[in-house]
Amino acid sequence: MSEVVDNKDTLIYNNAPAVIKSAAHDNLSPGALKVSCHACLQKLDVSDLEPFSHFACPSCDADMIAPKWFGNYLLEEQCGQGGMANVYRALDLTLDREVAIKVLKDEIAQMEHSANLFLHEARIAAALNHYGIIPIYSCGEFEKQPFFVMQYMGNCSLEHQILIQPQIPVEKVVRWMIDIAEGLDNARRHGIIHHDVKPGNILLDSDGNVKIGDFGIAHAIFDNRSNQLVEVTGSWGSPHYVSPEKLEEGKEDFQGDIFSLGATFYELLTGKAPFDSSEQVEMLRMRQAGTFTPVHELRSNVTPALSSLIRRMLAYEPLERPGYREIIRELNSVLKVISPHKDGCKRKLINIDTSFYLQMKYYVIAALCLIVIIAGGIVIYSSISKKMIKAVPEKNGNADFLPSASTALASGDSAHAASIAAFEFENVKSAAKVRKQAAMITALCAYLNNDDQAADKCAAVSQRLAAAGVPSADKFKIIIDFLANPALSGKYLTDNIPVSEKEAWNVASFALFVKNLYSHAAKQELIKNLTELQNNLSTAAADSWPHKAWSDRIPVYRECIIDGKIPEGNIEPIFSR
Repeated sequence: MSEVVDNKDTLIYNNAPAVIKSAAHDNLSPGALKVSCHACLQKLDVSDLEPFSHFACPSCDADMIAPKWFGNYLLEEQCGQGGMANVYRALDLTLDREVAIKVLKDEIAQMEHSANLFLHEARIAAALNHYGIIPIYSCGEFEKQPFFVMQYMGNCSLEHQILIQPQIPVEKVVRWMIDIAEGLDNARRHGIIHHDVKPGNILLDSDGNVKIGDFGIAHAIFDNRSNQLVEVTGSWGSPHYVSPEKLEEGKEDFQGDIFSLGATFYELLTGKAPFDSSEQVEMLRMRQAGTFTPVHELRSNVTPALSSLIRRMLAYEPLERPGYREIIRELNSVLKVISPHKDGCKRKLINIDTSFYLQMKYYVIAALCLIVIIAGGIVIYSSISKKMIKAVPEKNGNADFLPSASTALASGDSAHAASIAAFEFENVKSAAKVRKQAAMITALCAYLNNDDQAADKCAAVSQRLAAAGVPSADKFKIIIDFLANPALSGKYLTDNIPVSEKEAWNVASFALFVKNLYSHAAKQELIKNLTELQNNLSTAAADSWPHKAWSDRIPVYRECIIDGKIPEGNIEPIFSR
């Protein structure tokens, strides 16, 4: 990456004007600085030039930039400027590599608490190790100027990409957003919120990999210095991307970053911001109204599903925004649609030898004969085994008669699942087995939706089942009666449902969990319920409705409960985010 020209005092670095030995190393006068022209290799003394000023090489007239010493780093040029700090492309002489150095501005560095906060945030961000986050190598102070050193991103920011290519390919933008969402989610798990997500803070390295940086104004969740950070950095960040709650209340959690990511996503696809105003009152009004043109109306090759995801990311209410895992899951689904591999198939067909078609007729004849033989065998087997099949009882006692409701439960949309189930339960023309599953889902959703009248609604469902002739000993009726009576404990289920009834326990164990969750049971009890539920579902058929509805939800429940984030209000939508 670097080359020593005369093995003593000069270095060429990436075709840039470079230094190269310090005065201390070569017994030169203090402040002496020698560089070598990147074009003709002429050695030049630039000690007396203004740092970062441009000058022409006296030998070949090549454009040069005067560098500046900064401790053990050589600042080669300024490549960024923000409200708090300046960013420089630099050479790390110790490791002989190109880096970026962020240096706190003099006026802010003079305030001791601000400098301490700057370094404090740098140390927190340095703990992040993720491919979607720009790594921080070190931090410290030089001549009373706090700084930190990070990876140099050689392909500019996404803000620059918008300027040079207003219509960035949709697939490329989607892949970028997946990586950034993964990075922000990783930061969230470490207790860090970015607070200034925007195209200018998302950069591309020399290989085209996208990473998000500038966590300098971020702060650790629950950190007692948060108010100081707000004083230093201002009440809100970039006007086009700031969340409504930050505008209104001066604070936000990770869902504020999701709003800013949605605004960034919108601009990358359309070339303009969804909310274009710099006045705080007008910005808040626009966010409340949500009046922006959907992305798919501005770009015909953006699917409605992707446009809808961005709209939800820009929701005014934080709880209405999707979480990072949901965003990533939906973007991966979009990629499957917009990234077909048709070219490879066409190339293979073009290279087929024409003699192949002459041989195909023999294979076709052989295949037809084989099909006739197989079909005859199937007919014979079917006629012999028809009576045997009728005699075998249905193995899956939890067959799914309401797949749309199960899908809604799996996605955390218990309100939609409840509406589907209620319709089928009220439909007297529906088959008894359909109505029974509908009744069970209706009862469970009363608790999932945190309905104040959950027990009463379950009691009403139980009465309807009794009126329809469902016996009290029916396993679903027992579970619904358990949900209908707040005084009943899990012992009621174990007393009335044998352990051997695995299908019933798949539902009963979930009913026990949601009832305890609803009544704010202890964390240990809820984890115990989840473990029992997971054990029961592990033996359930993959196509059974309890397995489809809850098997993928268990890790979400467990994570939130362990982290102490047991929600109140509408349980499932909060958990799903």
